[in-house]
Amino acid sequence: MHPYAIDSNERILIPLYIAIASILLALFFQWIFNLFDLAFPWWIEAPSVFALYGLFYKLFDVYLWKWKILKTIGAVKTPNLNGDWKGNLASSYDDFKTKIDANIRIIQNWTKISIVLTTISSSSRSLVAGIITENPEQYILSYQYLDEPRQISESTLHMHRGTTTINIQSDLSKFIGEYYTGRDRTNRGELVFEREK
Repeated sequence: MHPYAIDSNERILIPLYIAIASILLALFFQWIFNLFDLAFPWWIEAPSVFALYGLFYKLFDVYLWKWKILKTIGAVKTPNLNGDWKGNLASSYDDFKTKIDANIRIIQNWTKISIVLTTISSSSRSLVAGIITENPEQYILSYQYLDEPRQISESTLHMHRGTTTINIQSDLSKFIGEYYTGRDRTNRGELVFEREK
């Protein structure tokens, strides 16, 4: 997985909220320990603000950002794209005559993502990515990828880099996009995918 960019200001605000919650919880624990006259060895600061922050941040990064309530109140705008997507793509290589079956697997947390597209002839993986959330009707996912051909692919298919831009419906059920490849292949294509249930 690799980091991805997003146009939402949540990457600034959420760490601030987590820091405030960590400080308040550390003060609460300190009050409880003082109330019951609990003491720890000098080398244990229990629990420290930094430890609580690290714990909360990890929980948010992996799990909490997916909570619907956080989307409802506008705290999180990052779309949850996790899962398997099934569809096809067509290429300028043969003037868009052939639709090639393909699968995409997206693994995502709040700060990192991995996008892997597989066809019968090759497999590509994302290198960098960004998500635009400003349009309420659709999200835009753009990423650069490295494509590696399988042994059974045509000899004209070489390892190459490319860029994909995808328009994702706001209900996160379908996307339509386009891609273009870099030097050596210089193809462009279209892709249509639906999220598998």
